[in-house]
Amino acid sequence: MKRLLWVIALLVPATAFAQSQKLQGYIMNAGAFGKIRSFCVDTHNLPADQVEVIDHFVSE
Repeated sequence: MKRLLWVIALLVPATAFAQSQKLQGYIMNAGAFGKIRSFCVDTHNLPADQVEVIDHFVSE
């Protein structure tokens, strides 16, 4: 029972930290990027949390 409580106690902050992470990068030509109307993002080799971040970004 003690181990379960420790696992839960450690998972809560880890989950909060993972949710606060954002993808980083830069756009070299913002004007050209703004003209893009369709694109394809290959996420089949990414972990589920990164796929979720990309899906959220794409939906906005």
